[in-house]
Amino acid sequence: MFSSFFSATDPTAPNLHPVTTGIAPADLNGELVPEDLEWVCPSSFAAETHTWYHRLEDGSFLMCQVIHSAVG
Repeated sequence: MFSSFFSATDPTAPNLHPVTTGIAPADLNGELVPEDLEWVCPSSFAAETHTWYHRLEDGSFLMCQVIHSAVG
């Protein structure tokens, strides 16, 4: 039952695969357009988040996250 947990595997094998794997650095960020700020609002249960990041002039970092949840 637990053989997969205790099996011998390569100790140097990666166990974390970033979502950016296989994406060119130039394709990671783009210009913000109004459609990027629209809520999807499906007709079923949903939770949506919008997150903004900004580096301020004094070097500090600002993050703002808005979470919207809906049922039906």
